[in-house]
Amino acid sequence: MKFSFLILLFAATSWAQVKPPQLPPELFTFDKLAQDVRSPLSLAMHNILLTFRRTEREPGHVLFYDKDRNIKLAIRFTRQLQAVDEKTKYRLETLRFEDPNGQLIVEEKVETHGSQDLQYSDPRDRILFQGDINYGLEPNEFFKKVTVSADGHEILRFESLKLQGDTERHYDAYFSKAKVLSIIDLQSEDKAYRRVSYDMVGKYYFIKAFNDVVERGWGRPKNHTVELVKPQEALIENLKYRVDGERVFSLSNFMSKFNSNIYDPMIVKGAGKIMDAIVSSRFPRISGKLDLTRQERLLDEFQALLGIIEQAKTNAGLLNKISAQIKSYVEAIRLGTLKITDTRPKGQ
Repeated sequence: MKFSFLILLFAATSWAQVKPPQLPPELFTFDKLAQDVRSPLSLAMHNILLTFRRTEREPGHVLFYDKDRNIKLAIRFTRQLQAVDEKTKYRLETLRFEDPNGQLIVEEKVETHGSQDLQYSDPRDRILFQGDINYGLEPNEFFKKVTVSADGHEILRFESLKLQGDTERHYDAYFSKAKVLSIIDLQSEDKAYRRVSYDMVGKYYFIKAFNDVVERGWGRPKNHTVELVKPQEALIENLKYRVDGERVFSLSNFMSKFNSNIYDPMIVKGAGKIMDAIVSSRFPRISGKLDLTRQERLLDEFQALLGIIEQAKTNAGLLNKISAQIKSYVEAIRLGTLKITDTRPKGQ
């Protein structure tokens, strides 16, 4: 009897811990997309921490300086946490990057609404970029807004909202206050069914920061949907892929369309590109990082790519940036804008 009771207890516990059908790891979640947008900042901070010394002048005010004690960059981090009512709390965390003259380069403001057990983020993750910053929602959070500003105005915004308990989540991305992408993640209460849809919104975006501008237009907005079904007796999920309602045969076919319709124009050539431009033009240059001439551009880029690969060993989100960079080389070679003369002996 005791043995039977333990079996029933185990079964009940297992049922309570049933997870919703899991997306294939190749698919982009909202968090993966946000990490790729943020990766230029993450990579810049990695190089700055390796190159310069730091000192915290006062709580949240961190200075980075070279061997001659010249200030190269400053970070100001502020936070507040307050009760909204007896059930919810509000958290505000602001990270500002400033040049040596105290002028703002870029600001990241994260506003979160959650339950009473909502706490501060680890300041080392926020200030030193030592962990993944989740733009999406943790279990005790139901709304989050991330606003990135530069050159005196908002350039990017990401919003996450949890509805119907935890069976419906909405994620929206805005470029210069115009919504460009909406992701809706729905799942049944019994966790046997899940549908994730990626909707392109609008037909054009324009982002400007300092002297850099990125803009892009497209034709009719497209919808990309993944459906996952896992009946109670099933061991793995059944998947269906659709683009504008039309069935797509495989994950590879779906990813190809997703990359060309959403990831490349919105992330690689849009938000990611403007963040990369800000970092390249406004953050301190890392002298001595590479001993290459300007004529060795490709070698320079490969050396930088190797650095990203090393970071990707502990931050899988950077793998998408590596993939995008390699794809750009392949495209450039095919178009003839990148020419390589291979003089290696055969077999090497």
